[in-house]
Amino acid sequence: GPVGVIGLFEDGDVAPETGYWIGRDYWGRGFATEALEGALVWASRKWRRRALVAGHFADNPASGRVLEKAGFLYTGEVRKPFSRARCAPVDTRRMVWLA
Repeated sequence: GPVGVIGLFEDGDVAPETGYWIGRDYWGRGFATEALEGALVWASRKWRRRALVAGHFADNPASGRVLEKAGFLYTGEVRKPFSRARCAPVDTRRMVWLA
């Protein structure tokens, strides 16, 4: 099966957003970091984007570390989108990457 998925999309924010998911069996192996870094290279060179936004659930600091390693910075904004896995709205810490 799949190791994970990563995506880049535009949804009305000031910059396109990136998001990713990694299967539990593959956590802690650097796959999310590697995929995100590759996506950022593509976004800046091929898609010609100079900024991206992302968010991570506040109860998932490991995902925040992935974003930090890729150069994302916290904006101070917290949103509360619905999480299907948690069946509830969850605090999501917003971050931004500038090329």
